[in-house]
Amino acid sequence: MAEAHALNACTAAALGSGFAQVIGPGNVVVTGRDGKGFSRLIKRAMTCGIMENGVEVMDTRLVPRSVTRYCVSDTSSDYGVYVGFHWLRPGSLVFSFFDAAGAILGHDMLERILGKMGCLEKGTSAREVGDIVFFFDAGPRYEEEILRAVDTNAISSARPKVVVDCSNGAISVTLPEILRKLGCQVVSYNDDPAGYLSGMPVLADESLMADFARKVKDGGADLGIALDPFGECARFADDEGVVLSQRDLGLLLMAKAGVRVMGVWHGLGGAFPSSMDVRILKEDEGQLPRGLDAALGQDHACYLGSRRRRWWDASPMALKLLEIVSEGDKISRLRRGLA
Repeated sequence: MAEAHALNACTAAALGSGFAQVIGPGNVVVTGRDGKGFSRLIKRAMTCGIMENGVEVMDTRLVPRSVTRYCVSDTSSDYGVYVGFHWLRPGSLVFSFFDAAGAILGHDMLERILGKMGCLEKGTSAREVGDIVFFFDAGPRYEEEILRAVDTNAISSARPKVVVDCSNGAISVTLPEILRKLGCQVVSYNDDPAGYLSGMPVLADESLMADFARKVKDGGADLGIALDPFGECARFADDEGVVLSQRDLGLLLMAKAGVRVMGVWHGLGGAFPSSMDVRILKEDEGQLPRGLDAALGQDHACYLGSRRRRWWDASPMALKLLEIVSEGDKISRLRRGLA
């Protein structure tokens, strides 16, 4: 993470060069970014630093971080890099580096990258420069993957009404469009990926979240989804305008979505009945453990199990809740019936 005002294209190129020197020529790196103009500038500069060291680049362009991570794994690439603004720290740009499995690189690897940033003496010949490919179907491939986990026919037949707040993040270009393709009636707010928020995202502010929940109820919607810009965290409001707690969400998934093994961050460890199979997650895990059907993390991070995806990604969770709604159940009624 770095303060945006302390960065420029030269610094970003040096960081990309340091990264490429550490991993070595011949590797393939998948890159992605959020929709902000400064992120585009920084990622392009990083790409130059990566390519000049003989590393190939596959660019997913404007996508949520979860899509870039998925594409690293899906294309059997070697590494990934994502550039985007932190949603809880305005003005701070986050550089996320992933390994071949989509797991965030450890501190030792990051220290090596930073240590190489000053090693710019090496000359570069035209034959040594890596190529760049624009990965145009990154979004559709990710969409196909996450839709396998839900009954799309049920959602398309029911055409539920959904209110979505995207925090002006890259999630604007994926989840709302997926919902529209499924035939959902979508009302979206803060859905300009190039726009900036003047304050905290809706899901991070209780007053804003309460206002959002009222919009869900007053608009006659079946579900409200408030997302962070990266699309990894979400809070949900039911048809009666009640914001679901993480405990409610976990119990609902256990009751209606076939979840048997739930991973939770330590702050939620005592929130669930002892009869549930709950695994406490380590804060420093670069990737979620195998065997989890779902997970709930800090700052409302969400995960729904997948053989390929083992990182926070709120979109599959949102789709699963809509599947429940589409089967004829009201989230409010189910919430009241939770143990």
